[in-house]
Amino acid sequence: MAEQKERKWPWMRILLIVSLGLNLLFVGLVVGAALRFGGPDSMRPPPRSLGSALYRALPDDVRQEMRQHSRTGHDTRRKGGFKDVGVIVASLRAVPFDAEGLKTVLDRQLVQREAFHRSIQDKWFDQITSMSDEERASYADRLEKVSHRKTHKK
Repeated sequence: MAEQKERKWPWMRILLIVSLGLNLLFVGLVVGAALRFGGPDSMRPPPRSLGSALYRALPDDVRQEMRQHSRTGHDTRRKGGFKDVGVIVASLRAVPFDAEGLKTVLDRQLVQREAFHRSIQDKWFDQITSMSDEERASYADRLEKVSHRKTHKK
């Protein structure tokens, strides 16, 4: 008789497995979002560099503007960044090795990265100089708070 009950309700087992899978998916999404985007500020790890601390302390609307500026610069760099791969590959395979040619390509890449970083720094500086005294003081307070954040033990 027990065998008949198992055969009579096989969809229950399937429904239970599907429900469990969906619950695990939901929990995974919540945990993943918490790890990716952090929780409250006190739960976020400290910034890795001065640049990221300067960025994190900015007001949300200014950070959004900086992000957009950065994306535009990254897109421009990406479009031109891999055109030198052929030159680098040729330099690496050349016999005799052309160290000066390779150095020239690397120096050109460095200049492009430097120009990108300069544009980000200039944008940040423009934002800071356009702030009122109170806004700059508030920014300084946030910067101090962000930079003194301790790492949490996992």
